[in-house]
Amino acid sequence: MHYVMSSLVLVFTFVISPIAVAQIVDPDISISASGLPNQFGLDFANSSTLFEVTPSSTNGFADVTFASTDLGVGRRWFDAELGQSFSCATIDNFQIIGSNEGGVPAGSVEVPLGSDFYLAINTGDFDLNGEPLFDQLGWAQLNVDQNLNLSAVDGALSLSCEGIIIGVPEPELGMMAMFLFASFITLTRRTRRSD
Repeated sequence: MHYVMSSLVLVFTFVISPIAVAQIVDPDISISASGLPNQFGLDFANSSTLFEVTPSSTNGFADVTFASTDLGVGRRWFDAELGQSFSCATIDNFQIIGSNEGGVPAGSVEVPLGSDFYLAINTGDFDLNGEPLFDQLGWAQLNVDQNLNLSAVDGALSLSCEGIIIGVPEPELGMMAMFLFASFITLTRRTRRSD
């Protein structure tokens, strides 16, 4: 019994606990026309960001350029690819395309028309000593059609520095955590009955 209990404690410590800490949520994501030609507002992660969509010099592609974002907490947008791990530990591997922090020039990404593409977002705030109060890391799956209209497909947000996998809706981890916890309870009850 001691061996079984030790194994279950290890499973809980190294499998269930990290999943619970990640706190992946499915935020509302929407696109709105800004009233200006080729500019679209992306509302995501309690942030409203303006992107401009223009034809690229490459046939069949568009340039999506960061124009501005609302003030308040820090927001940084990055070019991202499906399947990349986006966390506080890996954030420096991503190319920043825009921010509401001073000194960050606006950038753009070239995307194929009619195909989905991904942007990563990091939002956070700092105390008076420069220490982070919170970090949120997420991704937005977007699409630009043949008429240069931007649309939102999907997105997810991690409420911790543990991060997120770009393009993978992660609520399944919560289901896995509940399954493992239920298994833990079941095995504990069976072990007690056999003693």
